[in-house]
Amino acid sequence: MYVNSDLGFGEKDDGAVFSVTFDGVSSGYVFEETESGKVLGIEDGSVALGDSQTGFKLFSVTF
Repeated sequence: MYVNSDLGFGEKDDGAVFSVTFDGVSSGYVFEETESGKVLGIEDGSVALGDSQTGFKLFSVTF
């Protein structure tokens, strides 16, 4: 299963391509869907694509 441009799941050929940019320590990472130019964000408690840039903090833990 792949994430498509409407944030649903689909086949590989329908998968969305995201550009991930580090926007600085205070802002975090920005995920832009390359076809539409919309950015991933949180709207009304849900993940959505929109015009308003949201920075996400990413963490990795290895044991």
